[in-house]
Amino acid sequence: MRLADDEHVLTLTLHHIVTDGWSTAVLTGDLAPLPGRTGRGTGELPPLPVQYADYTHWQCTAPGTEAQLAYWKEHLAGTEPLDLPTDRPRPAVRTRNGASARLVLPSGTARRLAQVGRERGHPVHDARRRRADVPRQALGRP
Repeated sequence: MRLADDEHVLTLTLHHIVTDGWSTAVLTGDLAPLPGRTGRGTGELPPLPVQYADYTHWQCTAPGTEAQLAYWKEHLAGTEPLDLPTDRPRPAVRTRNGASARLVLPSGTARRLAQVGRERGHPVHDARRRRADVPRQALGRP
């Protein structure tokens, strides 16, 4: 939103399903220098040297891609989709109904979790996300 010729406000609303704290920090780091760059000239950014389509083409044609694909096909051959036990059957028509559960960790556990994350170079939210792997691993799935 333009407040004045030299004053603007950018508001982003991002659902947690499309971004996390780390990604948001990267995005804001990329956006932060833009007002200074665009305020000194035409207001336009120079064209990007590489487009996303270029990256996807590179990724699909990079040496070793076929070997990686073959590895995963072999590694996952014969596996069935994970059939997690649920408390009720999935409805025939998808809904947006949902819920959340709050888990409060004792302060000592939370501090230790943060410490382990720092030691291993992982943000705290990554360690919290990884605990979601526990039920899946208990079912014996990779």
